[in-house]
Amino acid sequence: MIDCQLLSQGDKQNMRRLQIHRSTLCRRMAFSLSVSLTFGVVGCGDTGPEIVPITGKITKAGNPVAGASVTFYPLDGRPSYGTSDNQGVYSLEYMMDVPGAVVGTHRVTVMKQGMGPPPAEAAPAPFERPQRTVRRTNDSFEVTLPEPIEVESGATTVDLVVP
Repeated sequence: MIDCQLLSQGDKQNMRRLQIHRSTLCRRMAFSLSVSLTFGVVGCGDTGPEIVPITGKITKAGNPVAGASVTFYPLDGRPSYGTSDNQGVYSLEYMMDVPGAVVGTHRVTVMKQGMGPPPAEAAPAPFERPQRTVRRTNDSFEVTLPEPIEVESGATTVDLVVP
């Protein structure tokens, strides 16, 4: 060790800076090593559940069901949802911009809210708030399918028959 009494004031400051630099460097190296070991042992985890694209056709009494909302509820995890077009064809979305459903067993709900034509009344007077009338047609329903649906890896088509 160097005798500090023989060193000039500038040399003493340089020695302190070197000691501080070494301790900072050692702390940074220890932190980097601990982070590396943590990710090396634990890993980043899996990338999430396996999701497969699902499309299908919804029918009731042999006819396509247009404008129905369909929801696949897995036993564990996030549900998937979709809406049928005029031919009863739907496609599921797991989350925004992620099509499909989780592989596994699902409870499936199909819902249709039928709206009838607006009432044939005279137009309201200016600045008068019209009465709000909701007319439902006989094709409104909400059904949970009695049997669970199995979404398998690689599956793409799941047709649904509403009882």
